[in-house]
Amino acid sequence: METRLRLVWRLVAGLPPLSVNAPVFDLDGRHLGTPDLLDVEAGLAVEHDGAEHHGGTRRLVDSRREDGLREAGLSYLTVLGAELHDHARLAERLRRARTRAMAARPSPCWTAEPPAGWVHLDSVASRRRSRPWPDRRGAGTSPYVSSAR
Repeated sequence: METRLRLVWRLVAGLPPLSVNAPVFDLDGRHLGTPDLLDVEAGLAVEHDGAEHHGGTRRLVDSRREDGLREAGLSYLTVLGAELHDHARLAERLRRARTRAMAARPSPCWTAEPPAGWVHLDSVASRRRSRPWPDRRGAGTSPYVSSAR
């Protein structure tokens, strides 16, 4: 669904490219969260919120991430799964959100530049390398995995 959202952003709304699953850090290097989509120029985090996000622990994690990103100065937009069915309406909502973010952008207290030693866990191979133990195939391990979350 994030791919569909990104395509509406680019192809229907005509907005500039986004970073996908880019981790965001405070200026001390602590990981604040990893939004589905990030418009670095506008300081806008965009999240897809499907049915799996509406219950229990998942909603709590989403809410905490949103709070942390907003407190650091990012604007935040949640797109509900049902919104992906009306591309024109969603495109207009995305354009308005970006315009608001560009106009209201405070001095950022965040960065998308990972701190030294940050291990990206965005692929199966990188997650396997980050384990403190070898996987069943004996893949290598990493001496450091960021404990910041």
